[in-house]
Amino acid sequence: MRTGFAPSLNGSVEDLLPGPDPGTVYAAGSFTQVGGTAQSHVTLLNLTNGQIVSGFRPASTNGKVNALTMARGRLVLGGNFTVAGGAAHGGLASLDPRTGALDGLMGVNVSQRHNDTGSGAQGAVGVRDLEATSDGSKIAAIGNFKIVDGLPRDQLVVLDVSPSTAVVDADWRTRRYEPYCFNWAFDTYIRGVAVAPNDQWFAVTTTGGHNTGTLCDTAARWEFDAVGDDIQPVWVDDTGGDTLWGVEVTENAVYVGGHQRWMNNSDASDTNGQGATPRPGLAALDVET
Repeated sequence: MRTGFAPSLNGSVEDLLPGPDPGTVYAAGSFTQVGGTAQSHVTLLNLTNGQIVSGFRPASTNGKVNALTMARGRLVLGGNFTVAGGAAHGGLASLDPRTGALDGLMGVNVSQRHNDTGSGAQGAVGVRDLEATSDGSKIAAIGNFKIVDGLPRDQLVVLDVSPSTAVVDADWRTRRYEPYCFNWAFDTYIRGVAVAPNDQWFAVTTTGGHNTGTLCDTAARWEFDAVGDDIQPVWVDDTGGDTLWGVEVTENAVYVGGHQRWMNNSDASDTNGQGATPRPGLAALDVET
């Protein structure tokens, strides 16, 4: 442990991202102060001493920031907020990566909770996780939303990002996350997203309980260049009723972590069905299958 790095934040940290210079790191979460200095839900820290990097004064948000990614040279925020820098921003905003000033790239807004039945679990609307391709031209974002800029995009949206603006990819929609997953317990159930190193596809992980025919408690691969109004995943790997929280994609494997007991377990619920492979807590999935 680096004993000199001891930042003092008044709330949780939900995501970290390398900063714009060596020896710096972005942090995002529920905090509003760092060492007694106002830093609204995102900060840039010196890795040597844990202090705020001089000159970084982030635009304030009126809710938690859950996730960070870099796209087109901007720091993109995803979270449970409706205002950023004094302007309306529904769950998405972008900042200057060095100053923290609000940037005009991200004008996309998410709205309406996934569980719109009026009963059961009711969670905060917003973006839970997001990741951009290496060139910043695409962003995959997940969270508790049903509509994105007036278009139906239930819990998952793909954004097209130009050097000056971001828009919803009008040709990319899946309906596989529209079904409810035990909505008495789960409002939104998508938990993680990660883009492949070749920028051609991404993987999504979920919770939700075993619900036959749905993508609850699964990992799934999605292609960025797919086109349609009901796009299907390339593959799905089912835990058989256990949550997958995190996901990272490398050239050779999709790593998924959670409280799962098995993978390859589509035929059973809370037991090891035919073909199930024991992988408690961590698994590596074949990128092609």
